[in-house]
Amino acid sequence: TRTVPLEKYRGLTVAVDACSWLHKGIFACNVKDLARCQRGVGTDGGGRGGTRPTEAKCAEYAARKAELLRRSFGINVLLVIDGDSLPSKREENLQRRAERDRAYDRAVAAEGARDGRAARRFYAQACSITQGIKHGLIEECRG
Repeated sequence: TRTVPLEKYRGLTVAVDACSWLHKGIFACNVKDLARCQRGVGTDGGGRGGTRPTEAKCAEYAARKAELLRRSFGINVLLVIDGDSLPSKREENLQRRAERDRAYDRAVAAEGARDGRAARRFYAQACSITQGIKHGLIEECRG
């Protein structure tokens, strides 16, 4: 890899894996609330399947990054969003879900031990990019 100034891409269109920005957007959220909500523990102003306020922050983060590139550098951003889960990745997705559940348990334990830094890290690892978050990004981009 090499560093290239963004100015070099002025006037061009770039494709970005939206999930990479959504994952980074998790850290802009209250990860504890997001992790709890995704497990049906507590509430976040909405029901399962819709975009909740905490989830909306993930989408807002990704949309702001795209807007920043457009406004500041004249780069048109095409956000590529994954569709539904592939049947061939079923086992991998189940394993990832189990890892997120273990991370949630570790977050709760770290919180009980008054280790806020570790708890935040584990809560973030316990979060996933849901269809609701992806839909929220689509709505955010529509304006």
